[in-house]
Amino acid sequence: MKIIRPILLVALLLGGCGRAPQPDTLRIFNWSDYIGSKTIETFRTNNAAKVIYDNYSSNEDLIAKLDSGGAQYDLVFPSSYAVEILRAKGLLRTIDHAALPNLTNLMTEFAHPSFDQELQVCVPYTWSTTGIGYDSTVISDDEAKSLAILFDPRFKGKILMLDDMRASLGMALKALGYSANSTNATEVAAARDKLLAQKELVHVYASMNIPQLLGSGEVKLAYGWSGDILRAATVNKNIRFMVPKEGTLVYVDYMCIPTNAPNPALAHKFINHVLDPAVAADIAETIKYAIPNTRAKDLVSPDTKLLWDQLQTANDPSKLEQVHNLGSALDLYDKAWQAVKAAK
Repeated sequence: MKIIRPILLVALLLGGCGRAPQPDTLRIFNWSDYIGSKTIETFRTNNAAKVIYDNYSSNEDLIAKLDSGGAQYDLVFPSSYAVEILRAKGLLRTIDHAALPNLTNLMTEFAHPSFDQELQVCVPYTWSTTGIGYDSTVISDDEAKSLAILFDPRFKGKILMLDDMRASLGMALKALGYSANSTNATEVAAARDKLLAQKELVHVYASMNIPQLLGSGEVKLAYGWSGDILRAATVNKNIRFMVPKEGTLVYVDYMCIPTNAPNPALAHKFINHVLDPAVAADIAETIKYAIPNTRAKDLVSPDTKLLWDQLQTANDPSKLEQVHNLGSALDLYDKAWQAVKAAK
């Protein structure tokens, strides 16, 4: 029988009593500049939680990170087609709706996506379109109505393109009159060649810092996400947003819990937190993306509400195309995009 010395026993007891409880930790993997100004801080305070917040720059980066098995995150924010891919790979956990009382605030038109009609693995976060952002002192509204402006040599060195495979190849496909979800090898090759011909005109391919680049005047023309362009317009009154006549892409980004999430219970709490109308309104005011929350719209500023209304009325549904999972045909896009990025 081992005898614990009294001094050692006292030390062990005192050590155990003096150790502060460790807070729960939530690990988030999200796009950059894609959260409200108060979202994380209020969650930390309300839940006595620690939040680790990392960024990725494309859906492809997110998919590769989770597919490698090395990353352990509690919450991720993929676009719709990426949700399809991640679900097919078995990388997403089932959502417990009972843990989300604020799910009732979700707009009905976003409650039943075609690829997950019961929201078993995802909850809508934001929605947006791609489109043309432009400096109206340099480019007229009529010129900005067509994707052709993105290939105009007058703006060499002043054009920003999204550093996003599906968005930029999708734009080139739409410019050629094809579907942004084409699986035709000849059409995808034509889109590749169109981007290759454009490349000498492009100042930068970017998925981050788009509001700063466009708002500062470093670029005069951008093919980007509506929220980023609307944010640029808040700092530069000359910046405008246009949905091109050839059509464009519509995106819904979702909140998902990876299968290997260390803390799924806390992830559910964060999703429910985001679905709170006041939290959703703060996110909308900060990032300028439209939020699919019925009660948040009544809480945002008149300027933000006007931007949402303009975005909705500007969009001809027949011109909008959601980005879908392409299955094995995705390899066509991978090779085409690698050729564009590798070209000098």
